[in-house]
Amino acid sequence: MQLLGLPEAKILYAYNPSKDREVIVNSVFTTSRHFHVSPVYGRVIPAMGKSYFRVLFLPNEEGSFESSLFINTSSHGVFSYQVFGMGTSKGLFPEDSRKQLANT
Repeated sequence: MQLLGLPEAKILYAYNPSKDREVIVNSVFTTSRHFHVSPVYGRVIPAMGKSYFRVLFLPNEEGSFESSLFINTSSHGVFSYQVFGMGTSKGLFPEDSRKQLANT
């Protein structure tokens, strides 16, 4: 669970299982407003190597969210990874603060 308006970063690792061919990442994108990834262009994943992408979850409403993260490569097309997150306002304010704000 992630508090509304506060980002949480996770690392997604992408592995290249090829023994003799590198993979060039042309772009990485998502279709959700709750998940973000930094622009990537021309990142090389060496043969038998790995690379990582920092995925940011930034909920602006309560609920469970699921989306796909797409990695567009030069030689293998587009790979899709599922990403999940839950936004909550619980814990945003201590219980006493909520009561105090309501009484003013």
